[in-house]
Amino acid sequence: MKKFNLFITLMLLTVLASFGQFTVTTVPPLAGTNGNAGVTFGVTSTQTILIDTIYCTFTGTGTTEIWVTTTDLTGPPTITTANGWTNLGTATIATATAFGSVVAIPLNLGYTVLPTQNYRFAVN
Repeated sequence: MKKFNLFITLMLLTVLASFGQFTVTTVPPLAGTNGNAGVTFGVTSTQTILIDTIYCTFTGTGTTEIWVTTTDLTGPPTITTANGWTNLGTATIATATAFGSVVAIPLNLGYTVLPTQNYRFAVN
């Protein structure tokens, strides 16, 4: 019985340890050379998570902003504080990247996503 209890304990520890960090990679439909000035995407989680870095393709240099809202979106977003958006920061993109290559936006976000809440992000 001791060996069985040890086995169950090790299995549980392995399962719990597997809930570590992960990366989600997606290419949203507003990405690329389609004339839009940004990328939007949504996040919903079953548990509390922390978003610390967002990656994007920048075919030019300049500044970019990251915005978030919990307001439902229909159609192209109008990103303003009056429409429920919160600016998470502004970063300078010093080097353009090739189309399809992604680089980290140089902001230390530390943004908490709560369970079952829908979040919408915009990079412009």
